[in-house]
Amino acid sequence: DPAAAPYVAALWLVPTNGEPARQLSVLEVFGMEYVTDQLSWSPDSQYLLALNKVFDLEGNLVSPDYPGGVYWLPDDPRLLLNSGGMSIITLAGEEVARIDDDFALEWVFSHDGRQLAYTQGGMDGPWRIAVYDLETGESRTILEHSGSPLRWSGDDRFLLLGTAGDEHGERPQIAMVSVEAGGEEQLLLDYAELVEVVPYPVR
Repeated sequence: DPAAAPYVAALWLVPTNGEPARQLSVLEVFGMEYVTDQLSWSPDSQYLLALNKVFDLEGNLVSPDYPGGVYWLPDDPRLLLNSGGMSIITLAGEEVARIDDDFALEWVFSHDGRQLAYTQGGMDGPWRIAVYDLETGESRTILEHSGSPLRWSGDDRFLLLGTAGDEHGERPQIAMVSVEAGGEEQLLLDYAELVEVVPYPVR
């Protein structure tokens, strides 16, 4: 309700060795659960991302106000920026690499952190699923349609995706496609919804 006062949430760092807690910031938000969803540590545990702001362990703000949604990369304290396109940026907000000029509706990193799969399209153009290689800086289209959710196989060789049913009688399905060029889409399950992919060791 725009007329109602927002929630006020204080963010704190609480050392587990008994040292005094340190208040980071006081934020005005529209729901306390939104704060919880937007707290995440950097992979090296040296920085805290809180509502598009990054703090160090001393409670100092070390980032600008980012222009869109930001998320940690899997293996280093850089960030994925998803706003008006997709980029990899530093804590200071400097662009390191441009992934794509379009906004991603859904994305997921491979288990080894070397590849990023993402879905784009909709109102202004056709749907597509692409994979960006963080080592080579190259992006390639895997499929010319959408899929949600989007998940990696345990060995990072395939993408698994769900397709939703619609009012025209199309049934939800679960499919799989190789991330290599020219891979063919394979139907895994008909009339089923993809919830999650869990790596399972084969003996």
